[in-house]
Amino acid sequence: MLARGGIRGPGQRIVSLPRVLVKFIFRELPQEGTVTQALENSTSDLKRCARHVEQLAQQVLARHSHFQNRAGDFEYEYRQGVLIVRGRLPTFYLKQVLQTVLKDIEGVVCIDNQVDVVSSEGVSSVRWRSTLSAG
Repeated sequence: MLARGGIRGPGQRIVSLPRVLVKFIFRELPQEGTVTQALENSTSDLKRCARHVEQLAQQVLARHSHFQNRAGDFEYEYRQGVLIVRGRLPTFYLKQVLQTVLKDIEGVVCIDNQVDVVSSEGVSSVRWRSTLSAG
């Protein structure tokens, strides 16, 4: 059921959706064909929408003075309103600027900023992953 600002999900919880996704979910079913075909079309539309948001994120960063030569160094992934950004930067300041620049992209509800800060002085936000070897 459609509720103000979102959709009522299980347990009467309101699930908020980005506007860009709502138009794909509530569009009319095709005159001919099955529900399965309509779902497949919706899935391909969502993937196309995700690629568009990811490309837009890269373009927005490329135009920003702090990231003109670095926009291609990041990985972008968009899922259900969340823009995930991965990469490396030399300062926490630039990590915050990156997040601020990307937050106004249409369809982005929140940003999962997975950018690691790695400076030339050896200070790093990279979490070391330890592996246990059976021996």
